Amino acid sequence: MSLQKMLEYQKTDLVYYRQEKELRESEERKRAVLCKNKFIECNNSLQELSKALSGYFAAMQKLAAKITETEEMKEQLSAEAEFKTEDDFIQYENQLQEYEKIVNELSKEFTKVTKSIADAAAQNRAINDKMDALNREYMNSTQAFNKKKTEFETKTQAIRATLDNLAKDIEPNYLKQYMELRKNKKMPAFVPYMDKNCGACGMDIFIEVDKKLQNPGDIAECPHCGRIVYKK
Repeated sequence: MSLQKMLEYQKTDLVYYRQEKELRESEERKRAVLCKNKFIECNNSLQELSKALSGYFAAMQKLAAKITETEEMKEQLSAEAEFKTEDDFIQYENQLQEYEKIVNELSKEFTKVTKSIADAAAQNRAINDKMDALNREYMNSTQAFNKKKTEFETKTQAIRATLDNLAKDIEPNYLKQYMELRKNKKMPAFVPYMDKNCGACGMDIFIEVDKKLQNPGDIAECPHCGRIVYKK
């Protein structure tokens, strides 16, 4: 009797399951999920950008320290400039050239870091603008989906009430197995044992389950798809 009620429950639930699937796969939900995923991607990009900016600012601090050292080097050159011989002048020129080389390298490095910071700031603005647009689209999609969900709940109210009543007469173990299979999208969950085969996946399961299915109403688990097969 309980198995018959289980099959009756399943027959009714399959109608609800298909409508539930339509809701789950609706364009409104797909758009909302897509916007959410893109928003998460943008947020991850912002975090990576934040790390990059931290690196750029750290590099800028190091440059500032090098520039200070270079200025001190120039002051020291000027203070120690004393040309008693031609060799003194040549040495001074060599030191001056070395100073100019360091200044040029620092200038290039400074320009490079400054450009990187500017590019990162531009990317940051672009990503934030995109996130604002995605958030608006997500809100609109969610609102549309919630409206569709409300319509679904109203439409299926009678079916759910019928399922609740049927569940009272079903053996708890049957219902638990059914719900687990339903959760894993293995529907129908209870299928007939037909010509030694599983009524769902069609595999030959005679050796594994035949001894368990001797009388009408006996059940066993299909070793291939995991569904519950029953003896008619």
